[in-house]
Order: sequence, then C-alpha cells, then structure tokens
Amino acid sequence: MASADEVATAVERFGDRYLRRVYTSREIATCTGRHGVSTERLAARFAAKESVVKALRPTGGVAFHDVEVQLDEAGAPEVVLSGRLREHAATLGVVDTSLSLTHDDGRAGAVFVAVLAAPLHDPLIPISELIPAPFAEEAS
Repeated sequence: MASADEVATAVERFGDRYLRRVYTSREIATCTGRHGVSTERLAARFAAKESVVKALRPTGGVAFHDVEVQLDEAGAPEVVLSGRLREHAATLGVVDTSLSLTHDDGRAGAVFVAVLAAPLHDPLIPISELIPAPFAEEAS
C-alpha cells in the first residue's frame, strides 16, 4: 500500500529529483497526462516496487529502477526486472510474474505473484515446519 498524498508531498518538495530517483522515465511518462503527474498512479507503482521486493526477498540493496512497471499491449501492468534483482529472480527460478495495481481515494496497492520453475522447498515437508517459530502459531 502507498499513499498518493505522500507521493504528492515528495513531488512537491523534491520535484524531478524524487521522480528520477524512484521511477523510470517510462513510468513517469505513463503517469503523466494533460493535468500533470497522477500521484495515484505513481503511488501504485511505488506499491508495486515494494511488493516485488518483499516477494523476492533479495539480499543486499536494490535500486528503485530495478523494478519497472510497464503496460502491455492490452494496458495491463507488468513487471520488468533489471540489475541485481533480475539476477536474483533468475537464481530463484522465476519463470513468470503477474502484477495487479489498484488506486482509489488517495490509496494505492499492488499484488505481485512470481511463478517458480520448481518449489523452493521439498513439497513433502509440511509448510508449518518451514514457518519461523513466532508465526507458526498464527498459521495453524
């Protein structure tokens, strides 16, 4: 989740410096219309970047530009990875991804799904044994 108001504040305060640091030129162009930049659309892309990083859990730092949200021919959002994050996704065995964006009333959200070529764990091991102890009680 991301707040369009917080994005608007960052754009007002830091201008192009903020935009160029967080978003690719293609993302900025996609979010810019006749009335200027849509902070709800930018917030959705920020939420997408956060969702991708949380799902793939890379070690070390990742640049904002390593995750780019593009629109396919039908206008649906898709994720394009680059840099260290692309390498990490390949190491995990990511073969496909899916992204959903939403924004309404100043809030934006994203759901990212990565499809792996093979499971990361032995499917015969119960998932409850793979969950860290503090969360195991909540999962059962």
